[in-house]
Amino acid sequence: MQNCPRCGSPRIVSNKIEAAFLERATRIAQASQAIGMRRVTALAGLGALALQGVNVLFNDCRCLDCHCKFDLD
Repeated sequence: MQNCPRCGSPRIVSNKIEAAFLERATRIAQASQAIGMRRVTALAGLGALALQGVNVLFNDCRCLDCHCKFDLD
């Protein structure tokens, strides 16, 4: 069990973008490719890549009490 490094609270949640959003963005890009809309496919693919790139920059966890954001290591 991990505690917040600032306040010691055990109320910690993930600070990453949920996998469902990343999956949905990828499915939209694949669906638009099947339809044959090249511009929409390119934009949807770039959007999916941007979400994954931004997700890497976020810290792992967030404290619900003091709103401190931190990595688990």
